[in-house]
Amino acid sequence: MSSFLTPPNNQFLSEQVISRVVQRKKRYSDISSNVIQESKRVRSKIRRTPDVVETTNLEELLKLSQILERERRRVNQARYRKKQNDRILTLEKETEKLKQYLEKLTERKRVAISGFQPSARIWDVALEYVRLFGNPSCSTKKFISSTMSSDVTFNSEHGIESILWSWRCLSQWFQDLKMELESVTKMNPETLVASTTTSFTMTKDTLSRVFPNLANNSALASKLLGQRVAMKGRTLLQWDDAADQVTRVNSGSDLLSPMLHLLTSLENVSVVFDRALVTFDFQVRSTYKA
Repeated sequence: MSSFLTPPNNQFLSEQVISRVVQRKKRYSDISSNVIQESKRVRSKIRRTPDVVETTNLEELLKLSQILERERRRVNQARYRKKQNDRILTLEKETEKLKQYLEKLTERKRVAISGFQPSARIWDVALEYVRLFGNPSCSTKKFISSTMSSDVTFNSEHGIESILWSWRCLSQWFQDLKMELESVTKMNPETLVASTTTSFTMTKDTLSRVFPNLANNSALASKLLGQRVAMKGRTLLQWDDAADQVTRVNSGSDLLSPMLHLLTSLENVSVVFDRALVTFDFQVRSTYKA
């Protein structure tokens, strides 16, 4: 009778039997379980990857934001500096204008108190001559007749009519003809010199009437058409105290300089002024007859 402590199949559990037992391979279910666990671990890693990428993107955005902020500050500083520089340039220009204006006032004061005789009369004549220049109206003729001798010398011509004729031609040929007084200088007790700036606009009529050579040279004509020309000049008035009249007027303006600037070469200037009705000093050619 077998003991209750002995298994019923004791005869099959001898040492010899046990020694012949071979370990079985892992079951499919065990392998599958391991694969599933590894897959979960990998998926967990994959799920965490976007967080890392998002963090990296935030860092890059932060750096980009800092760069943009620095650029914005740089642009603002540059804009501020430009505004300051522009203001300085504007102030310098205004200061220069005021300086020139003060110089004119100083010159006028000097002339007024210099004892120049007859100071008030010749001064008034000079101012009115400049104001009426290029305006051959009835009032202009009256002014010329009342302040200048009948045989007044006007450049190389003589007589009041020579002045009026010259003004008439220039006013017809040149649009918006204006003369501005810059300063007045006393050369001697009888002579006054007015420094002036004379300006006009080049129109089609100006080019065709005054510069006939431009009719066949459109390239040069295009350089001049529509341009506002400004010339430095001077007008000398000689006064006869006994007659209380002007006896000589020498007037001229530098037309060559602005024309050379516009036409870029002396050769072009020579072509334009060949057969022109005015000279380099802005006088009507003596050979022209209206």
